[in-house]
Amino acid sequence: MKKLLNTLLTDHSLRSWVVFLGCVLLLGTGYFLQYRVGLIPCPLCILQRFFFALVGITALAIAIRKPSAQELTLLSYAMLACSFFGGALAARQIWLQHNPPSLLGASCVPGLASITNLIASIFKATADCAEKGWTLLSLSIPEWSLIAFVVLAVISTIPLWKKD
Repeated sequence: MKKLLNTLLTDHSLRSWVVFLGCVLLLGTGYFLQYRVGLIPCPLCILQRFFFALVGITALAIAIRKPSAQELTLLSYAMLACSFFGGALAARQIWLQHNPPSLLGASCVPGLASITNLIASIFKATADCAEKGWTLLSLSIPEWSLIAFVVLAVISTIPLWKKD
């Protein structure tokens, strides 16, 4: 076990493949819940999927390309940023779920008038994004997403650790 952990900490390519496959599993689970179970994702869920995909694509780039130290640092920061923004969206949705729907607006479906309106409408508190719906071990989907984004953020910092 110690050897496996040491390998994951030092082998950037192997760790990146694990992250990529984890993101594929997370996205696959989301699509399974949507198309097989019948859960309809809200706009915040869709945006979280987008950030899982970005993290996965970045990890795939690291795994395939075997970047230089400088490129690895840049890609690690990109993965960290995507994990942070995805986690922020998950945290926002968790906040919406834990507040009474009567305080929230009618819909979280974004308008398409302009990119500014789109971004603003995504972050408005709405009833659609506040529905808790499906749970696993008493945690909602955005709570599981937040856990996954935190794990991905920690993993993305491994190449940034200074070696003494």
